[in-house]
Amino acid sequence: MRATRQDLRDWVHVQWVPDPIVRKHYMSLRAPTLQDPTGDVDRLIAELIRITPTREIIPENIKAPLRVLQRISHTLRETSFRLTAVVAQTDSHYELIDVRKGHDESDCLGLAIDVGTTTLSLYLVNITAGEILNRLVIENPQTIHGEDILTRIHFCQGPAGLETMQKLALEGINRGIGRLADSCGVAPHDIYAVSMAGNPTMTHLVLGLNPYHLCREPYVPVVSRPPLFRAKEIGVNAHPDAPVYVFPGLSNYFGGDVVAGILASGMHKSKDISLLVDVGTNAEIVLGNRDWLVVCAGAAGPALESGGAKAGMRATASAIEKIRLDRETLEPSFEVIGNRPPEGICGSGLIELVAELFLSKAIDPKGRFADHLDVPRIRTADGVKGFAVVLAEKGEGPKDIIVDELDIGNLLRAKGAMYTALALVTERLGVAFSDLETFFVAGSFGEHVDPGSAITIGMLPDIPLERFRVLGNSAGIGACLMLVSYGLREEVESIRRKAAYIQLTTDNEFMNRLNAALFIPHTNKELFPTVFHTR
Repeated sequence: MRATRQDLRDWVHVQWVPDPIVRKHYMSLRAPTLQDPTGDVDRLIAELIRITPTREIIPENIKAPLRVLQRISHTLRETSFRLTAVVAQTDSHYELIDVRKGHDESDCLGLAIDVGTTTLSLYLVNITAGEILNRLVIENPQTIHGEDILTRIHFCQGPAGLETMQKLALEGINRGIGRLADSCGVAPHDIYAVSMAGNPTMTHLVLGLNPYHLCREPYVPVVSRPPLFRAKEIGVNAHPDAPVYVFPGLSNYFGGDVVAGILASGMHKSKDISLLVDVGTNAEIVLGNRDWLVVCAGAAGPALESGGAKAGMRATASAIEKIRLDRETLEPSFEVIGNRPPEGICGSGLIELVAELFLSKAIDPKGRFADHLDVPRIRTADGVKGFAVVLAEKGEGPKDIIVDELDIGNLLRAKGAMYTALALVTERLGVAFSDLETFFVAGSFGEHVDPGSAITIGMLPDIPLERFRVLGNSAGIGACLMLVSYGLREEVESIRRKAAYIQLTTDNEFMNRLNAALFIPHTNKELFPTVFHTR
């Protein structure tokens, strides 16, 4: 994999003040004399105080682990009292976590991790410059013991179950760290800070905490606001004393990934009302502004992540992510992630395909293919019609990729659940879709989805396209922000205080209204005027 530097400011929609969780300070110290026999560490701290612009560091609030104390005298004399001190912030003090020989001008590195149920997303960050040096998405190895959270919680109650789950997560994380470090020509030991966000269960499993009570009344986590850890305590392959910030959760239902996503969007600082939908294994919805935030969840995620189709796959290399059809011949043109031969279609690709089929009048509002069409790509197997996106016989790929009416039906159920949840939460709080200043779309799915196509099939509300902002992996970006601006932890606590949770899916009204949303785009045409105008 190749390193691809990107400025973090290009990824986020919020202003942040540079305040790295870890800094490197080069110092040239005066050698001790009979007239000045100050201790080596005391001498270093005194110089650190002198060169720190804000003068926040005082002798009483800086500490050093024994491992550093044991090395410092030798390092100073080996380098003629010239060294680089690596200093980390904590909530209560500063910590001298390493000393490097001479003037170390290398990047001060941090690692941001989005610990997802399905995938692990890792970002290697230059935390001084605010640059993402490279990123990597890999499958969460825990999936071999269960695709969903409840199965994994149950597995943890067996012999060595919890230890196995933690080991698998850390093996995946550390393998990813190795690949990222190699791509940038650095060593994992050079990573001086870690920021981590995940849902409550994933956070518990990475920390080796038993998630048993998360799924049993009264649904209590071991901890909602984890303290600052060191990498060696958890088993993350970084500098042993690297601080590890774990995003706190909102409740037993919503974890640090939601908090990190809100932080990345900046919606918690705006006077205008915004909505954030993060589609991962679940679809999480946040509505609000600087005065209030409401959070709820839906179950649309799994179907939308991989398309819910037989030829569906996650948004990884070889997945068709974008597609357009010739409105007369229905011949497709498409884009594949990684520019590789297509092996399947991801959720965003399926949404675009269904939207294109509907706009071409190849399928009706129920997702069924029109009988009058005589198009080579529409084929019938076992009495079910389908559309051949890729035909191996034409050399378009290694195998046929066909989306049939059953696949489309799965998508319609998923999009219907999402739209119904969006409609209910806004109406319950007296907010119209037209009141939304910004509609943020996030998650691995959100990174690839085309809002226009999502409106066409009735998954997202029919509002002006310029109001949509695609955040991508908002949890991962929020974790990056914490590395480069540790003062943002105060905003995190503000988010936690103002956020409230509401339950939707057990509501009878939800089930009643879901039926109307199972059509393209909806049974109420007035809700989607631009779709019918286009068609």
